[in-house]
Amino acid sequence: MKIIYILLFLATQLAATPPFWEDNFDSFDDSKWAVETGNRHDAYSTGDAVRIEGGQLILNASKKNNTYWAGIVKTKGKFEIESGYVELKVKFGGTINGHWCAAWLYNDDLASIHPHIYKSAFEVDIFERRAYDFNGKNIQGYITSALHWSGYYENRKSLGADSGDRKLGDGWHIYGLEINDSKLIWYIDGEKYWEVERFSEMKKMYLILSVELKDVFQDWTGPLPKDDFEQDIIFVDHVKYWKRKP
Repeated sequence: MKIIYILLFLATQLAATPPFWEDNFDSFDDSKWAVETGNRHDAYSTGDAVRIEGGQLILNASKKNNTYWAGIVKTKGKFEIESGYVELKVKFGGTINGHWCAAWLYNDDLASIHPHIYKSAFEVDIFERRAYDFNGKNIQGYITSALHWSGYYENRKSLGADSGDRKLGDGWHIYGLEINDSKLIWYIDGEKYWEVERFSEMKKMYLILSVELKDVFQDWTGPLPKDDFEQDIIFVDHVKYWKRKP
């Protein structure tokens, strides 16, 4: 009986382990996040599409004055992950075609600048979510997750998983990624849904939360709206990181 009490105590202590790094979005903390600006795919990334409201980070997308706009924030130069467990509490709002939102870890290592020369770019998609696929199918209840390495274009190698319809377009859900010595493990609402072996070439990666727009992206999204619109695409209640999974 004494052993059982000790195990329960240790389990409770572990569950109560505070995160090593977190943001609950009481305000925008520029010591943790940078706002990306500039052209990306068919939109212009702007701080005007990023806001804090009601303790949530909200990234939005719009079309105004014949230009598409979207929000992206990242921890580059501020916080990086090589192993451990990262968790996000997220709600999706966007229903337009031609968009996707994502939480992903990235190490560009110059590959994004010279993709035909440098082959060491590494990307881990905790989730990517679209409203519709390339064929117009409603996939608002789905996410995909992926691992990309060896750069981009003809160099890129990839593995990926599809959650299936888990009604993820309804309400709040918890998305987690564990990186340990041997595996990467993805979780939805505490349930493991995919894992892959860890690659020896993995390096420290920074975190990106993004909304991206591209018109008729083959095998990914269909046409963007031609009329003006504005939608809040993704709501993030918190991001937390532990050095090991709690």
